[in-house]
Amino acid sequence: MKKLFMVFLVLLLTISIFPQLMLKKITTNSLSELPYFSKAKKDDYLLKNDKISIIIGSENRNDEYAGKIIEAYTNDFKRNLLDNYKIYSQNKLLIPKKIEIRKNNESIEFKIINDDIYPFSISTVYKLKDNEDYIEVLNIIKNNSSKNSKILLKDIVSFNELFPKIIKTNENGKKLLLQEDFISYSFIPKNNLKIFRSMFTNNFSALIYRPFKINANDEIIFSRYFYISKDIEEVRKQIYNSDNIISGKILTKLNHQENIPIILYDDNNTPISLNYTDKNGNFSFVNVKDGYYAALELEGFKEEKIPLTSNKENLINITPTTTINNFIWPLYLTDHTTSSVIFNWKTEIPATAKIDIYDGNKKIKSIFVNIPLSLQHIPIIGLIPGKEYNYKLYINDYYLNTDAMISGHFKTKSLSEEKLKFAIYGDTRTYHEWHKYVADTMAKDNPEFVINSGDLVEKGDWLDDWNSFFNEISNLAKNSIYYPLLGNHERNNSYYYQAFYLPKGSGDYNKRWYYFDYGKIRFIFLDSNAVGTQQLEKSQLKWLENILENSSDKTVLVFYHHPFWNNCKDYNYGMESHLEELWRPLFEKYGVKAVFNGHVHSYERHEKNGIIYVITGGGGAPLEIEHREKLEPTTVKINYGTLHYVLAEMKNNRIIFTVKAVAKIKNKNNDRDLEKVNEIIDTFEIPLK
Repeated sequence: MKKLFMVFLVLLLTISIFPQLMLKKITTNSLSELPYFSKAKKDDYLLKNDKISIIIGSENRNDEYAGKIIEAYTNDFKRNLLDNYKIYSQNKLLIPKKIEIRKNNESIEFKIINDDIYPFSISTVYKLKDNEDYIEVLNIIKNNSSKNSKILLKDIVSFNELFPKIIKTNENGKKLLLQEDFISYSFIPKNNLKIFRSMFTNNFSALIYRPFKINANDEIIFSRYFYISKDIEEVRKQIYNSDNIISGKILTKLNHQENIPIILYDDNNTPISLNYTDKNGNFSFVNVKDGYYAALELEGFKEEKIPLTSNKENLINITPTTTINNFIWPLYLTDHTTSSVIFNWKTEIPATAKIDIYDGNKKIKSIFVNIPLSLQHIPIIGLIPGKEYNYKLYINDYYLNTDAMISGHFKTKSLSEEKLKFAIYGDTRTYHEWHKYVADTMAKDNPEFVINSGDLVEKGDWLDDWNSFFNEISNLAKNSIYYPLLGNHERNNSYYYQAFYLPKGSGDYNKRWYYFDYGKIRFIFLDSNAVGTQQLEKSQLKWLENILENSSDKTVLVFYHHPFWNNCKDYNYGMESHLEELWRPLFEKYGVKAVFNGHVHSYERHEKNGIIYVITGGGGAPLEIEHREKLEPTTVKINYGTLHYVLAEMKNNRIIFTVKAVAKIKNKNNDRDLEKVNEIIDTFEIPLK
C-alpha cells in the first residue's frame, strides 16, 4: 500500500544558499543529467554542493526508495553504486511519515519524521554543507516513557554492482571505508555513536552501533558522516588531519598521467588506502608507518611495489603490458527494454570511449564515456520500442593509442511479442572452438536475444576462461541481447556478476535469480545451485512463488541449469529430486508452460502434467554419447551426440520451437572430433495465453 507523506516545504522547490549548495526536485528533463543506471524518478530530491550529490526518494514513490538516500556520487565522475541507505531502530525499519526541508546560514537540512517505535520518537536529518565531501546523517531520538530505555541503531546500506578493491573496517577507531573504481563510500560515526560491529558481504553492508541508554523523557542526537569521494585517501586525510604525508610520483610514457590508482599496503600486506594520481602523476598518503609500501595493481600493467619513506623520492614505474590497446571482451549486449539496452566491453588497458547510435544511416545520438575503465557497462537510453538501431563503438586513445572499434545492431523490446524471435542453448564450456561455431551459426538466425542455460565456462573463478568465452560469443552478442544464468561451473564467482548487467531480481547482487516480461511472455531465470542451504533455498522459493502468483495473464517459461530427469547412461543424480519437490508443484499450480535446462550435454524433451521440459546442453561442452536403454517415462524426444540450439519464433499466437543441430560426433572415442551438419532434430510449440 502506498505510503502517504505530509510534506512541509519551508523553502521553494529549488533552494540555493551558496552558488553550489542547492536542493531541487528532479524533473523529467533533468533525469538525463543523472548518473548511469539512475533509479531517480520525477519529484525525487537532489541535494548538491560543489563536490557531491545526494538523491533522496520522494514522498510520491510507492517503493522501497521513498524517503531514503538512493544515490550518492561525486560531481566530477557521477559514478553511483549506492542502492539505498536504510536505518533501523530496535531491529525495525524506520518508516517516514513527514518530511520537512529547512535551511540555516550554512546548510540544507532534509528532515524525515519517522513513525514512533515505542517508547521512542525518532527523526532522521540529512544535513549537507557547502564545500564538504560528506553528508551528515543525524537521528534525533526522544524517550517518551517514564523509564530509562536502551536504543539500538543499525545502518543497512545496499549497493549496486559494488566490487570493492578495499574494505577497511578499522581506521583510527571503528569505521567502514569502501573503495571501488572512481568512487569511495565511508561511514564515520561521531561523538557518542560507536560501532559495535560492521559487516560487508556482496552488495550489502551493516553497521551495528553499541546500544545506548536514554533517560526518561530525554532527547539525544546521534550523528555520523557519510563520505562520498573519489578515493579513500581523501577521507583518511581528514581523519588524520593531514599528519605525516608522504608523496610519490609515477614514471611513465602514457598519454595521460592522471587517474592511475596507487594502493597503500600496511606491514601485514593488507591494502588500507588508495589514491588516484593527479594530472602530473603525483600521489600521496597520510599516516604512513614503517613497513608500509605503495603498489600498482591495475589490469593491463606490470605490477610494481615500492617502500614509502619520507627521506627519498618515491617513484613508481608504470609499464603497460601492451603497446596498443584492444578488446579483451568484445562488445556484448545485455538487459534490453522497450527504450534501452546495455553495452558492455572490456579492454586490455582502461580507456574512455564514444558510442554513436544510428537510425538506419542517420546518426541520432552520441554517448561519451568519460571514466577510464577496462570493464565498461553503458546504458543506451531514450530509444523507441521495437526498433532496430545500428551503432559504432570507438575506444579512445586515453593511456595508450588504439584503433579498436566495433559496429553492429540491436533491437529494443517491442510492446507486443508478435514478431519475437529468440534462441536458447547451454553448456558452452571446455571446447572453445566448438562453442564459437555454435554461437556463430546461431548469429546467422539473428535472434533478438539469446538465453544461456548455464555452465558458460569451465572454471568460473578462472579469468582466462571468461576471456575465451566473450571472444567466442563476439559475433552473436554484439547484435543479440545475451541473458545468462548460473550453472555449477560458474561456482557463483564474482566474475559472473561483474560481467553481466541483468534485470533486477534477488539473491546475490540482486541478479542471482531474475525475470523479465516480453509482451504476454514471462521469462524466469533461477539458480538450481541455491539449494541445500535453508536461507538461500527459502529466499529463492519465496521469490519464485511471488513472481508466479503475479503471472496469471502471462505465458511463463522457466530457465535453470539442472534438469529434474534425464536419460544419460552414467548420470549420477544429486539434488535434482529435491529440486523437483520444491519447484514442480509451483510450476503446476501456476500453469508454467515450459522449462529449459542444461547440465546434461545432450538434447531431451520431456512432458509431465501439461508442462514441457527441455534439456539443451549442446553448446560446446563434451557431448554425451550414450543414453540408458530404459528411458524415463516422461521422455518424448532424445538426441545424443550433437551440438545444437533451440530457435523460438512467434506465429499465430504460438511459440514455435525448432531445434537445430550444427555438428555431431564423428568418432565415439574422441568427443572433440565432430563433423558439421545442418539438421532439424526436433520441433514443438506452445500456445500463448
